[in-house]
Amino acid sequence: AVWAKASTTVTANTTDTTDPNGTNTAEKLTTSATGTAYVNYGTLISFTQGGTYTWSMYAKAGTASCFALNIQPAYGDRVSAEYNLSTGTVIGGAVPGGTTTTLVGCGMDAVGNGWYRCWLTATTAAGSGYTYFGPINTITTPSTDPFTSTSGNTCYVWGAQLNNGGLTTYVQTTTAASSNDWTTNNISVSAGTTYDSMVDVPGIAAVSSQADVGGVTRGNYAT
Repeated sequence: AVWAKASTTVTANTTDTTDPNGTNTAEKLTTSATGTAYVNYGTLISFTQGGTYTWSMYAKAGTASCFALNIQPAYGDRVSAEYNLSTGTVIGGAVPGGTTTTLVGCGMDAVGNGWYRCWLTATTAAGSGYTYFGPINTITTPSTDPFTSTSGNTCYVWGAQLNNGGLTTYVQTTTAASSNDWTTNNISVSAGTTYDSMVDVPGIAAVSSQADVGGVTRGNYAT
């Protein structure tokens, strides 16, 4: 597996809930300490100066109703979005201290059975960094450490994707970067690498209300 875990355990193919496709391929995240807890893609990702990237994932509340995504192209230069998976509320922004990476947009699309596709789009600094996610205690204006959690917090995740440009339809990736009509998806995936069991299929309808930077209509849009 390519996921690195900080004070978090991952239960693959959980039977606690079905995934957005109605099967049991979702993963359950459980924090094992009070304080900073998260999961990140464990291989350094190369970000281009001024490049636009979208980090997205399906998430569902467990014992924790809140969830966060983070793009960090260089240490201390990052943006975060925080999501309330019970109310459908999202807050996004640059983490204080960063100088170059900026938030373009963030949002969450309801897809049924308590699942949301959560997404975060940023224009980045040049560097080698990571993408992060995990359950959090509450949503606030992004801070130095957005991943503050209580031991035993849980949530469910499925269908992770990092792509160039704005939000695109999900394309399942297993061993190499995939592409669809818009862009190259999962740009950090190299041959022989898998994304655990966090996979889904294209074609799930989203609740649409506003447009994101890629021109794709999405709901619950925030800047």
